[in-house]
Amino acid sequence: MPKLLYKIGFPSLAVAIVLVIILTSSSNGISFASEDVITFEKGYNADSDTLYQMAQQLVKRYAFLLELEVIGESQDGNPIYAIRMTYNIFRYNDYDYVDKTHILIDGGVHARETYNPVIVLKMVEDYIKDYYNDSYLPDQNVRELLHTSVIHFLPIINPDGFDVAKFGTESISNLEVANNFTSLIPDLKPNRLKANLSGVDLNRNFEDVYFDVEASKWVDLWGESGLYRDTDQPGEDYYKGVESASEIETQTLMTYMLRYDFRAYLTYHSMGQVLYYWIDHLGAPYYKLNKDYAEKISAVTGYALMVPDKYMEYGFSTDYFANNTTKPAITLETTSSFVFPTPLSFYSHEYYAHRLWEVPLAMLHKIKSDGYYDYKVYVDNRYVRDVISDVYAKAIAKELNGAVHEYKGKPSLTLSKKIKLELGNDYYFEDAVQSEALKVFVSFREAFVQMGFDISYDATTNSAIATHDSKAYKLDLKEMRLTDEEGKLINEESVFFVLEGRVMVPLEFAAALMNQSVEEINIQDLGKVIYVDLDQ
Repeated sequence: MPKLLYKIGFPSLAVAIVLVIILTSSSNGISFASEDVITFEKGYNADSDTLYQMAQQLVKRYAFLLELEVIGESQDGNPIYAIRMTYNIFRYNDYDYVDKTHILIDGGVHARETYNPVIVLKMVEDYIKDYYNDSYLPDQNVRELLHTSVIHFLPIINPDGFDVAKFGTESISNLEVANNFTSLIPDLKPNRLKANLSGVDLNRNFEDVYFDVEASKWVDLWGESGLYRDTDQPGEDYYKGVESASEIETQTLMTYMLRYDFRAYLTYHSMGQVLYYWIDHLGAPYYKLNKDYAEKISAVTGYALMVPDKYMEYGFSTDYFANNTTKPAITLETTSSFVFPTPLSFYSHEYYAHRLWEVPLAMLHKIKSDGYYDYKVYVDNRYVRDVISDVYAKAIAKELNGAVHEYKGKPSLTLSKKIKLELGNDYYFEDAVQSEALKVFVSFREAFVQMGFDISYDATTNSAIATHDSKAYKLDLKEMRLTDEEGKLINEESVFFVLEGRVMVPLEFAAALMNQSVEEINIQDLGKVIYVDLDQ
């Protein structure tokens, strides 16, 4: 059965590396006080550790927007890390899981494809520059996107292989690992290496389990016989491993893919200047979705869509992502070079002429336009992900011991419910709601009407007016500010909000006005779920 893992929420900011952003003003807006961290020349000459140091430097320099987390460690002790980018990274909270759009970008899955980790890091710095100077990237507004998005960059999934492909086996620091690797591949040509230090081609090692809607069962495609250029022994390429997800690099990426509600996945490979998108085992709706996104990328880059031949390969990272999320998963094959490592002469032209930097931004715009699926999976009353079909959603929910909730629009992180309640012996609320954390909110109108107040609406001030004898309260419906007849603010510590056309107030607030104790409360569950994050 599939390993459908999930995790909600954001890690501690202790993993972030903090330094002040160094900026100076100029006549053209904001200019940067120090030289670029990432250049093509630096990247071309760098080993994986140098790239990691560059990543750390970026996060230190632009700490307001970036954080870095080491999410795994390779066989040779090299970090596998994620860089997260969003507006005001210090304001992370659990609700950003649903309140912001998440997209995942990686590079360096294959050892010899040394170009792609560099361009992924360059994107990070270019987006930062456009955030502070909107004219830097043409026709893009990164600042606007980052207010509502989180971009996740995993620059180099296979750091050990990257180093061997560029600098040979002398780059392996662990003697035992080095000896094992050279015994596995005695005739190694380093510049042809795609695998990791176990001789496993990582892009054949991903778990490949999906739910066959027609057969109504989970199907495991990994390890099927007859794979194109498949080998049964460790080597430079095409060996899938002893079992799916046998490699630490694979496990690390799989876990991260299901940790957030990613709306799309882009993986940069080389070579060919083509796009791989063909995933048809999930049915026609998903195939059309993925092709639509591939065509969007093709329009940006000029890369051709790769039509599959008779050889269908499995165990790709894109398959794993698609099978578990039913979101777009596209492989971009950059450069036309048959030489590995990719020569420096290809770096700049490929990045700019084919607008590789623009692809994630274009994807974000399309993701936001497309919105969410109706079928949303919850586990322990917390949202995990939305799924393209009800049948597939139910299959995933069953694996996770969760449930499917069908509704339109952005998901709520937690589920709330409608209730009726009795407060003391005198007050009854028909329109009350209770959050996952057991917070209770009641109707403003019900509370004041039961206390004998008359409610009217003042269109000139967009306010609700509650009056009774000499008392008067005014509720500004725009600012949700309640004041008394003397203009004193009453709800300074209590947040009001509108739910289904009714102003809702905390039970504790209403009880205080009614001179009642919240200990004397009787709640009746009406059995109706509402999709609003009342605890936010």
